[in-house]
Amino acid sequence: DNQTEQIKISYGKFDLDFGIDLLEFVRQESMKKTPPLKFPIIAMPTFRDFLRSDDEEAVKLDSKIDEYGGYENVARRMGLAYAPNSPQ
Repeated sequence: DNQTEQIKISYGKFDLDFGIDLLEFVRQESMKKTPPLKFPIIAMPTFRDFLRSDDEEAVKLDSKIDEYGGYENVARRMGLAYAPNSPQ
């Protein structure tokens, strides 16, 4: 019976530790902002955000993003807004 078969879904290669580190980075950067925010969304950081960051791990995050298909792909997987050309 097809309904009782377990469906296996693969989203491709991804690292849970990377996902946690990325969300921690997003949270840390968001906490530096003062409300009211012009764009009150939780967004995927840009390469420029990583460069401006005080976080030493930011370079590692950027290289992992490339490994996992780029900024748009990672944003989609993580449920983060992706707007590469909008100011944050």
